[in-house]
This record gives sequence, structure tokens and C-alpha cells, in this order.
Amino acid sequence: MRGVIPLPLMQSTVTTYSPFSCTANEKEELLKTIRLMIDITEQARREGLLSLEGWIKDPDCPGGKFRDGIDLFTHEAIMLIVDGTEAEIVERILTNLIQACNGSSYELMRRYIIMQAILLVQEACNPRLLAILLLSLLGEEYIHALDPK
Repeated sequence: MRGVIPLPLMQSTVTTYSPFSCTANEKEELLKTIRLMIDITEQARREGLLSLEGWIKDPDCPGGKFRDGIDLFTHEAIMLIVDGTEAEIVERILTNLIQACNGSSYELMRRYIIMQAILLVQEACNPRLLAILLLSLLGEEYIHALDPK
């Protein structure tokens, strides 16, 4: 089911798959992506956007392999903000990559979550606010999914 999901903090919309087309298992996997995005936000707030360039590399692999959970899409998204690209351009590039992706609804939703997070990281968003925004994409029942028990 293809639908339009508005970008809550931006002035445009992105056509992508509805979060409701993901299965419960896929939503559980998306929680890992959201946790990673929260970690990225916390790193950027602690040490600045430039610190993300080194942070995304796997510290145990000097050959330049990415940290677990960082794929090429996520790497490119992070490097756009590290390089100081304007938010509107970051959004356009990531939107194009999402729309060009022929992946499953899960993969499209994962990329959409990453795009939302990256745009908020660039604005120095509070990690708790970022978590609520991203979890809300999975549905109301997920809002407190990452709260300490």
C-alpha cells in the first residue's frame, strides 16, 4: 500500500510505503534502526556532527568497515550532514534514493526512518524527541518500546 507520509518538521512530503504495511517482526527489526539513530543523535550532540565520520567506522576493523547497522544508505546520509549539506538538499537526495529503491515496504520504511532521523540530527534535535518521532512511525503501541523497563 503506497501512501504519502508528511515530513513532520519539514515543509514537503515523501511518497513511501505506509508504516502499517510492515509486519510485527519487521517493526521489531525497525526498532534496531531507531536505536541506532538515537545513538547517532547522542553522539552528534555530545561531540558534534564531524565526530560522526569516525564514529560510523567499526573500531575493530582498521580497513574502514562500517559499524553494525550502518549500510551504504545510512553512511551516505550521515556524510551529507557531516559535510555541511543544507537540509533541503539532504532531504532531496535521500528522498530520491528512497523513491529509486525497489525494496520491500520494510526496506523503504527503514530508509524513511533514517532520513527523518538524519534531518533531525542536523537540527541538533533532542534524542528523546527524535525517539518519539521515529517510534510514532511504527504506531502508537510502539511509542514506549525503547523506554527502560
